[in-house]
Amino acid sequence: MSYAQLHAVAQKQAIPVSLKILFDTVTRITGAEVQVRAVPTVSGSSRVRGAYLKPGDNSWLAGQFGGHPCILIASGQSDPAKRFAQVKELMHVFDDAYDHVGTADDFEVLLEQLTTPPAFDKIAPGVMSEHLAVYMALGLLCPEAKRQEFARELNNGKIKVEEIADALQIPVSVVHILFGEHTSAIILHCVRHYC
Repeated sequence: MSYAQLHAVAQKQAIPVSLKILFDTVTRITGAEVQVRAVPTVSGSSRVRGAYLKPGDNSWLAGQFGGHPCILIASGQSDPAKRFAQVKELMHVFDDAYDHVGTADDFEVLLEQLTTPPAFDKIAPGVMSEHLAVYMALGLLCPEAKRQEFARELNNGKIKVEEIADALQIPVSVVHILFGEHTSAIILHCVRHYC
């Protein structure tokens, strides 16, 4: 499976980048047995906006989808939040096996560590994967040339954060990540690592 291939496709797209193109490309590059579907659901936690169920997960919920990977999206979110959550969760198809959370207890530890970072030597499996998935998703939803254009316009006062969010159809709350000091380097690392 190759994030690099998916990233290359996304770089050629107009904004807002089509979810259908992203999902279809993932299906094409990962093989016929991998089908990713987004399904609205009600979450038991306000911190959970989406979840990725990996193939072979033995939970009763994964069984409802015939063993195919599935993305569950919490209902009650804005359309931009749902859109971002779908793409962010889609990035977990590129995770290594040890990045996945296997039990409900592990999931609770992951949630806690995402909101209150632990000491470096106590990071739960999957925490880094969650952070990288945000950057990977943004690397798809905002092609690099457009990201650089937005950065120039934002620095020159020609565009507002809300206008960028509207153009990309993503939540305002994640736009600042696009312009972080290390964003390009992190996305490039993901392109090189998940190739």
